[in-house]
Amino acid sequence: MKRTGPRIGPLPLIVGITGHRDLSEAARAPAEKAVRSLLTTLRATYPHTPVHVMSGAAEGADQLACQVALDMGLPVIVTLPMPLDDYATTMSDDAARAGLSSIVDRAVLTVTLPPPLAGAPEGVPSVTAYEQLGLYLARISHILVALWDGVPHSGEAHRGGSAHVVAMRMTPEAAPDVAVSSPLHPAGLDELDMTDPGPTLRLGVSRADHPNDGSLGRLFDARETDGAALTDIAATVTVDSLARLDQANRRLAMRGRAKTRRIDQGAASLIPDGRMQAEPTARRAALDVLRRARATAALGAARYQTRTYRVHAGLVAALPAAVLTFEVYSHLYQDITALSAYLAIVAGAFLFHYGVSARLEWQAWYQDLRALAEALRVQAFWGLAGIPTPVSECYLRKHRADLAWIRDAVRGLSPWGLSAAVSGPPRVEAVTDLWVRKQATFFGGADGHGGAAHREQGRTRRFDRLTTIAYLSGLGVGLALLAWELYPLVAAHGADGAHAAHGADAADAHSGHGGHGLGFGLAVTLMGLAPAFAGAFSVYAEKRAFMDHAHQYHRMGAVFRRALAILTGPRGQDTDRAQRVLRELGREALGENGDWLLAHRDRPIEPIKGG
Repeated sequence: MKRTGPRIGPLPLIVGITGHRDLSEAARAPAEKAVRSLLTTLRATYPHTPVHVMSGAAEGADQLACQVALDMGLPVIVTLPMPLDDYATTMSDDAARAGLSSIVDRAVLTVTLPPPLAGAPEGVPSVTAYEQLGLYLARISHILVALWDGVPHSGEAHRGGSAHVVAMRMTPEAAPDVAVSSPLHPAGLDELDMTDPGPTLRLGVSRADHPNDGSLGRLFDARETDGAALTDIAATVTVDSLARLDQANRRLAMRGRAKTRRIDQGAASLIPDGRMQAEPTARRAALDVLRRARATAALGAARYQTRTYRVHAGLVAALPAAVLTFEVYSHLYQDITALSAYLAIVAGAFLFHYGVSARLEWQAWYQDLRALAEALRVQAFWGLAGIPTPVSECYLRKHRADLAWIRDAVRGLSPWGLSAAVSGPPRVEAVTDLWVRKQATFFGGADGHGGAAHREQGRTRRFDRLTTIAYLSGLGVGLALLAWELYPLVAAHGADGAHAAHGADAADAHSGHGGHGLGFGLAVTLMGLAPAFAGAFSVYAEKRAFMDHAHQYHRMGAVFRRALAILTGPRGQDTDRAQRVLRELGREALGENGDWLLAHRDRPIEPIKGG
């Protein structure tokens, strides 16, 4: 039976929920209605994106929102601040504990945050653990919804509460101490980061021991200070980076057995199925989500790469082709056929580029999906190595704004990266073989003198030679034509008497119709065509950035070989040290990929103008 409805892609949109545990009875019905309305709006605004609700599933606001999502058929992610049994003891009654258990059983993913680096003893509920949960919700959610009475965060009394979560969401400086004690953020937070974390909404509720304040069930933009309730929810939750995420999901949504088989193959090429079978069930499930998402992104990138390179080659070839038809029309065959061919080539190149390639953004999608696939590669291997750090937090500051939607895509899959990291022992040896060794070979070859760096150097030299040959060919033909034109004049001036008259007659004959026949026209055509070929070769090499790639790949090969030497040596036996090396290696890979992306964005593929 044919499927109906929009195609849903693999990249989630995370709606984080924080709120009061002690909701008043008067607040429950309006809150349920508002949450349902918001989730319905999100599904309509981003029809190709799987909307997930994420919360700690505590009693009160959390369980209310999770239950609404489950009733709507939306996936729920439960992020626990401590082990489930300990967490259950913090619920006020059996009904709340039953609600927690029911939501956990129906959740698409349940993950327990690792204990704080500087928190209470294991198994003892602590404010620090709740702060870690709040920080995770604030940093990972694309849209944060606080079912909150609006009383602002005021220090120790509200640590880990909804007001504190909102404060950490709005300003990184509100959570430096929380981040320092988080194993997810060993380097702390970047307080200079100015990227917008996304919409932050307050849903008006009241506590059980407070009267109705008149805002029940109304949504507010927590970033605004005027206190006015939202009248257009869709406009508030519409964000450029999330719109781009939805477009990516539409393009990546794959149906059919052949496409599924290709995704299976791509997933197995990252982490083989045999290696997956050795992992605990929870880690295996989380890694499978990551590796399949990465395979889907890589397949999409390959599809758009093929289209991009074909368009690029065609547009570059259009320059010498246009010059050829123009020269033929000018010097060989002054007929409407040659002129029509010239106009068709020039107009066709521009119309195809701006009407098809640029409009469909083939180059942009190739570059973005390649960057996304690389980020998911890092997240998957960090998970296998037991590193819980979200990749979305590790981009260089200079890349964050330019890679906004890619960061959003990666942070939507961060909960699965966290689950993979905490669901089994660190597999440093496996990560070394599957990632570090393979990447070292890819960038620099088995001995450091081959691989992608050598390939790009070869391409640089090849196109340099072609450019030089084309220029010299044009120069040679031009000099030959100059000699052809000068010879009779020199001969005429160098003769005397009858010989002079004969030389003059020869000069006239040489420069007349007989001297400028088909051969002369072909030579002139070649002289004009050679610089066009030289320009085409030069532009092609510059747009493909072969030289930049060679430098980047050479450096990355050296970095991966250095990491490989550490991880396979005596120092690599120290798991903590090995994880630090892998974390830094991941940051290097993200930085290189960000540089690659920005370099290619500065080299848009378009018809060659001028020449």
